[in-house]
Amino acid sequence: MTLDSDSARFSQALRAAIFWPLGVVLAAAALLVVVIFQLMDEVAWSTHSYQVLAEMRLCENEMTSSQNSVRGYLLTGDSSFVTEYNASRNQAVADLNALMALVKDNPEQTRNAMDISQAKETWFNHEQIMISQRTPQVPANPDWVKMGSMILNDIHARFDRFAQNEIKLRDMRLRHVRRLKDILAYSGAALAALLALTIVYQVRRQMLELAKSYRDALAATEQRQAALARSESDLEAQKEWLRVTLTSIGDGVIVTDAAGRVVLMNTSRSGSPGGRRSRRCTSPWPASSRSSMRTRARRSKTRSRWS
Repeated sequence: MTLDSDSARFSQALRAAIFWPLGVVLAAAALLVVVIFQLMDEVAWSTHSYQVLAEMRLCENEMTSSQNSVRGYLLTGDSSFVTEYNASRNQAVADLNALMALVKDNPEQTRNAMDISQAKETWFNHEQIMISQRTPQVPANPDWVKMGSMILNDIHARFDRFAQNEIKLRDMRLRHVRRLKDILAYSGAALAALLALTIVYQVRRQMLELAKSYRDALAATEQRQAALARSESDLEAQKEWLRVTLTSIGDGVIVTDAAGRVVLMNTSRSGSPGGRRSRRCTSPWPASSRSSMRTRARRSKTRSRWS
């Protein structure tokens, strides 16, 4: 195992230890963003329900105010009550239009608002007739007043029905908000735990792989060292065998290297110049001795050919 492969393994382990947790963080962030947007949407719809209920109460209050103005005019004949009635009527119409705009996305509440609008037109027509019939000499007709009260009670009943439906929607949306809050809290805790487990798993896995790689490299190094030791031992044994073989030859043997330096000389070469015993040396062999030795070797080869 080379240094480059070790560096590559370490880099791979480091990338895995970083990118996996980073991927989990990004996935968790994306999921949390989705949940947060859903939560914000539900909160917005809950706020919308509160706005619808508030606008409905304003419209209902203006209708009641117009009834009070009509009654004041019928009782006293004071024209200022007619002015107040007209102002309340115009404001009630504007509030009802705003209410219908708020619930245009809800078909059921749109129908309820249309029912209120129709009852409102009936009520205002009835009040206009009562105002036109009131004179200083002619008092208000009790039957018309009673009919007006019935019409207004019907309008209040329709407002109550509208409010009940909107309250149901509001409560349902608030339950959704609470559920999404719980989901967000539990999801955050679960994702945090998952992230921690992922980091621990990845780090442990990469450390185990690095430890295994280290053990493998150590075992390979030990094997190479053992093989090198065996090779050195075999080489020494071979050299010893060659030395024993050369020294045991009956003829004189001189071993030199490429530069002519004597490497080994056996004891049978005691008669040669400088050769008293078997030895190993590195001194150059005399040129005259090398020439005589080559001459003797050629003569020996010639005799062996003719014989």
